Amino acid sequence: MMENFSINSNRKDRLLNAQDIARILKVSKPQVYLMMRRGDFPVVKMGRLVRARESVIEDFIDRSTLAMDSGP
Repeated sequence: MMENFSINSNRKDRLLNAQDIARILKVSKPQVYLMMRRGDFPVVKMGRLVRARESVIEDFIDRSTLAMDSGP
């Protein structure tokens, strides 16, 4: 009998491809690949495929968010 194994079903841990990430960040796919190569966020490599966890992208957005000064 096979056991039912499941990877964490938390939707925040979905693996996103460059197109998904580009859509979330509203940038181009080449920009996403540049960000991956620069190490802006950790990636999961599976052979030639490169993915990032959705939670990692949300953390990246949080780290990159700056508070605007209220001004005079």
